[in-house]
Amino acid sequence: QMFGSIVCSKNITSPDSCVFSSVGGFDTTGLVVLLFGGDDFYVNSFKVSGWQPIGRTFTVTKADGCTIYELNGKPAYNVYKKYLRIENDENLFVNALEFPIMYEHNGVKVVRAPAAGNADGSLVMSADVEVGSIVRLSYSEPDTFMKAVRDTAKEISNFNPDLLHIFYCTARKVFWGMNEPTTEIHPFRYVKGSAGFLSHGEFLRENGDLNQHSVTLVLAAMRE
Repeated sequence: QMFGSIVCSKNITSPDSCVFSSVGGFDTTGLVVLLFGGDDFYVNSFKVSGWQPIGRTFTVTKADGCTIYELNGKPAYNVYKKYLRIENDENLFVNALEFPIMYEHNGVKVVRAPAAGNADGSLVMSADVEVGSIVRLSYSEPDTFMKAVRDTAKEISNFNPDLLHIFYCTARKVFWGMNEPTTEIHPFRYVKGSAGFLSHGEFLRENGDLNQHSVTLVLAAMRE
């Protein structure tokens, strides 16, 4: 199993972050890897999305890394302007957060939230999106999120873990607004022990590939 998250700063729109450990010290661009193992040690990982595709499909016709320049040959931002009337300003991230872009990557459905819009109509996404990808807008609501959480909580309960690691996307916390972030993770309270992070993105190995997720909840259940 492989799982984890990208660290985030106090300001969710800022790229500033750091990692530190007793082995490597303090680093603003580093990576911390922690290995678990044992003769009688078992790990199972899960993800909670809850996002549902809506509207028509679009083809990514121009992109570079995490920046989408064109969808169907037109500026990517036009999708949010035409269908959702969201302005391309400093509030784009928060306003578009409820409508991330969904597509299939490595045979797995992933979502990418627009972090910012540029003057040329391109969108800076939360992670890379490949040219040729078929994408759709997605949407969810609290009841849909909670159903996905409760279904996963049942799976985890059947695994009967001793410890649960929770990687919780900060964007989901923003989605819940003034509600406590524990609203969504409350169903996991019966696990014997838990620890975790608010993150800017989540990693999970699925079907042999390591995928980066956004606006997603990743959990790793462990037991001896």
